[in-house]
Amino acid sequence: MTRFLAGAIVVALFALHVPASAQRGPGAAPSPGPGWLPRESYIDANMGFVITAAEKATVVARLTAVEALLRKVDAVAKPHLFEGMSRLGWAISGDPAAPRERLLGYGLNMVFWAPTLKINSEGTSPIQV
Repeated sequence: MTRFLAGAIVVALFALHVPASAQRGPGAAPSPGPGWLPRESYIDANMGFVITAAEKATVVARLTAVEALLRKVDAVAKPHLFEGMSRLGWAISGDPAAPRERLLGYGLNMVFWAPTLKINSEGTSPIQV
């Protein structure tokens, strides 16, 4: 559980520090409906080693499937008095000095703002997979 939380935190923090151009990487998508901002993707971000196109496609497919399941929940599917966004990204754990021994993970982070990002830039991320 601790590793999961640490990885989820890394994904959330990572999403805040990646250049805006990365937000249009593989898996980025337009708004899926009212109350939702376009999906951001950090899958193309430079993680210090090569990630193949096939690996990226697999990650995007899995995270998109997880997002689709979560969006079936009424409270998530139809935001009321809040705005949401999905972010796809990577998480790394291990020694930065030994990149070949580091563990690479990926995750979906759903961020929510009340009432909107424009009015309140302090979002919360209660859903992290």
